[in-house]
Amino acid sequence: MWGKSVMCNRFWPAAAIIAILLLTFGGVAGAYPDPSPAQYSSRIAATPAPTEIMPLSEIRRGMKGVARTVFAGTKIDEFAVEVLGVLKQQGPAGDLILVRVSGPAIDKSGGIAAGMSGSPVYINGRLAGAIGFGFDFADHRVGMVTPIEPMLKVMDLASGQPPAGKSLSLAEPVRVEGREIRRVLFAAGADQAGRMMRDVEAGTIVMAPVATPVMVGGLNGRSLERLKKVLEPLNLVPVQAGGKAPVALKSSLEPGSALGVQLMHGDVDMTAIGTLTYRNGQKFVGFGHPFMNKGNANYFVTPAYIYETVSSLQAPFKIGGPGEPVGALLQDRSAGVAGILGRTPEAISLQASVRDRDLKQERKTRVEIIRDNRLTLEFAGAAALQGLDRGIDRIGQGMAKVAFEIDGKGLPHDVLKRENIFFSDSDISAVSLSEFMEALDLILNNEFRNVEVQNIKFNAEIWDARETAKIEKARPERKEVRPGQEIPIDVLVRPYRGEPFNQKLVLAIPRDVQPGTLTVTVRGGGLGIENPPADEHQAFNDRKGKDGKDARGENQPKTNYENLEKLVSDFMQREKNNDLVAEFYPPAPADGAAGAEEAFAAGPAGGLRPAAQMIRPAIEGESSDPKGVPEAQPKAGMQAQTPVKSSISTPYVIEGLVEFDLTVDTGVEGTPEGGEAVSPEGGPAPEESPAPQSQPGRLRPVP
Repeated sequence: MWGKSVMCNRFWPAAAIIAILLLTFGGVAGAYPDPSPAQYSSRIAATPAPTEIMPLSEIRRGMKGVARTVFAGTKIDEFAVEVLGVLKQQGPAGDLILVRVSGPAIDKSGGIAAGMSGSPVYINGRLAGAIGFGFDFADHRVGMVTPIEPMLKVMDLASGQPPAGKSLSLAEPVRVEGREIRRVLFAAGADQAGRMMRDVEAGTIVMAPVATPVMVGGLNGRSLERLKKVLEPLNLVPVQAGGKAPVALKSSLEPGSALGVQLMHGDVDMTAIGTLTYRNGQKFVGFGHPFMNKGNANYFVTPAYIYETVSSLQAPFKIGGPGEPVGALLQDRSAGVAGILGRTPEAISLQASVRDRDLKQERKTRVEIIRDNRLTLEFAGAAALQGLDRGIDRIGQGMAKVAFEIDGKGLPHDVLKRENIFFSDSDISAVSLSEFMEALDLILNNEFRNVEVQNIKFNAEIWDARETAKIEKARPERKEVRPGQEIPIDVLVRPYRGEPFNQKLVLAIPRDVQPGTLTVTVRGGGLGIENPPADEHQAFNDRKGKDGKDARGENQPKTNYENLEKLVSDFMQREKNNDLVAEFYPPAPADGAAGAEEAFAAGPAGGLRPAAQMIRPAIEGESSDPKGVPEAQPKAGMQAQTPVKSSISTPYVIEGLVEFDLTVDTGVEGTPEGGEAVSPEGGPAPEESPAPQSQPGRLRPVP
């Protein structure tokens, strides 16, 4: 592992945990008010005087200078810097300065620490660049400085990225830990760096970007663990540490100040802490390397309080906590991050309220989340799940009554609302989030137009019980029907550990229905599915397949809706888990049978339910088996169209489904309208063969 580099705001989880146990600092994260630009400005000290810049072309080996950073609290300290060499490369952000640092503060910390990224380096009183990289399991007093020129271009929206596999030769060799170094080899990532290090020749070191740590307050347990998996592809490592700054931070943000970049703030904080390099008026630049390399960005900017800089064999690191937001970070490029103080970043307000009916207590969570289609969904889910887990203080069985609202610019009527009831026998908190996550994903990633989500309200009432009921039988009043008739259906429903009862549904047969056989499905509003295990119903659903691509497929639309209005309307109006539903799909005309299978595969117009939820139905009078059965197949002649249905709400989450067949007849000679069939001679008609039963596995898709 000799010579592998790390970004300077990296620290290691195991060491961090030990350090946190030794510290008595901290604080409970609380909801921040959303400050106005005027409030932001009041927290910012007078603009520092412009700094003279030292061009890279003037920097030579042996030059000495000083760097500035915060090692503890908010006090800016200086340490010595000596230039060891310059790594030349084509393109902006491609040149790096190899340096050695020293001084009492460095001796105490053990070298360049995670969180020192962006520490300004001055040579002969002029700003030369910022500490950007350090080495892993090597001499922590040796590191890389990002020149100031490309960092200043970040403020003007210019960027560049050092190409992977690029080999750079030093103008003069340098000695690191007794070794003479003549070349630096860049890798695309840690895996590639490991392979390259085994084969490099003597005198070569390998540098690779690695994950950037993000300090998280107010989030723990499974919410934090799942978030780690979500952020891993972005080279971000959420670590439970720090929390809100223990004191009000009134100091000015100036070169050398600890700089926080926040993705969430409030009762949950997610903050990367580095150092501010340069400030010109309200504009600033820092870090000396990318945060997530997103280009145009929209993050919170805060001052930060450093609890301690901890020495470590692998790499020293800072533990810090954010203050209140004072600006917006607008650029995230290869040479650094840049933004404007006094500007309010665009954000989404999430308020989650969870009431435990058994304990008679209510907990509320308020969070401001950055607006990013890729990350907002995951962050909102993490915050809401944390609120649920805190609210009931357990993981297990229960019922939940959930209501949520999502409003934003671009939504039909500016709002999406939904209420439903859920049951889980293993993890009611996670199951309670399933529909909320589906709705937010539907909005953020819809294929029709951009929607700027502004406010989210999530309310849940949870109690420890099982209020479910299973459909046992469903019998129509008669098996033969005419167009335009209504058919009463008696449904036998058995509550969990309770006595069965009858529920009546009335299904209207359309006047224009074609003659033939109708297969009627009686089911719960959740399609008769019993709740799957908690790990299948997590608030954060993995959206990647085995090949690492989106499970939906590249460039594949989520639905076959024609507009966002219909998509949102159908989502809000679809059945609830406590609804009892009877439905059928009218048979297609004879000439439409050829396209039925294709239509079935596509599902009804705007179908929102995934095919994986379709299960094999039971025959008439039998209870369904909702676990581990094949997906349904279409009947010949079935077409994808709006089903004919009837529904009624119940006090229970309905499980299971049954099917039966009806025969549609437009009229038989000698049969009075609505009466019993008779023969032409006036006697009873001969007994007919019963209508063929529906074959298993032919459930129609549900919108």
